Amino acid sequence: MRINGIDYVRALGIIAIVAGHVWSSELVRALLYSWHVPVFFFLTGYLWNPQRSFEGELRARWRSLLKPYLWWLSLLSLPYLLLMGVTGKLTTENFVALILGGGNLGRPFSAFWFVTTLAAAAILYRGVSKTPTATVTLAGLGLVFAWISPEALSAIPLGIGLVLPSLSFIGFGHLAASYRVDQMCGLGAWLGALVLALFAFVTRLIEPLDIKGGDFGTPLLSVFASATICISLVRICSAIGERSGPKSQRAITTFAVEGLAVVLGHAVVLWLLAPLGVAQTVQFILSVALPVAGVILLRRVPWAWCITTGAKSTLNPRANLQPA
Repeated sequence: MRINGIDYVRALGIIAIVAGHVWSSELVRALLYSWHVPVFFFLTGYLWNPQRSFEGELRARWRSLLKPYLWWLSLLSLPYLLLMGVTGKLTTENFVALILGGGNLGRPFSAFWFVTTLAAAAILYRGVSKTPTATVTLAGLGLVFAWISPEALSAIPLGIGLVLPSLSFIGFGHLAASYRVDQMCGLGAWLGALVLALFAFVTRLIEPLDIKGGDFGTPLLSVFASATICISLVRICSAIGERSGPKSQRAITTFAVEGLAVVLGHAVVLWLLAPLGVAQTVQFILSVALPVAGVILLRRVPWAWCITTGAKSTLNPRANLQPA
């Protein structure tokens, strides 16, 4: 049975990613960037399936992340390059950026780095997760490199440089699920932890994170605070999911299942609307609604599954129940 609370966390994270790309103030950065991407790495660990083989991990990440990545990249690249050519902005760098991916890509490919980084991190974690010392060592080295030279890590093609430090969030999620950390305290305690962690980021007691830029904030403290927010959201959203009616649960589950379309497609909407001077609130609403509506309409097209989750079974919002 699908865990409704996790779908609420996913939905909240997706909406926060879009909001973070619409509003770019320091307050928004502190409130959202410190958890809206880390939470997906955290959930990968929280839902970890220790029985899956390495080959099974490769197949799962290819189907759910890498295949949709390639389809979306292919579908968007031609109109993007044509528009750049028509407007006289086409350069060699446009082609190079499409190949390199990762932090080299801007709109309309702003979030593509996330897909390749998450896939590579999950695959690597599968390879080392049974050796805790190796996992901690690799994650620690990645964080050290990030604190020393974030720009260098961010510039590595396909976001691969961000894989090692991101292992820390997968590891935190795995530990949290293994020891049921979210059940160790009451709901009120986790609400308090969430508020305190966000307060620390907003007041700059600790520095916010920006994983795409290779910025993992204040050494150790920012990562721990971000992980605390992730655990808190799991506990809080689980409580909300338990109290939600069937219709609300179905709506959230559908949104969560089709969330990859929003993650990859919202930047296209922003790329088209922002130059027109459209109000930011309208940009936000359309950037969330249009990708979801488009995917729902495309369900009638036989090949549409390739640009959502990459698996035909996941077109059913009740499907895709396997742990990560």
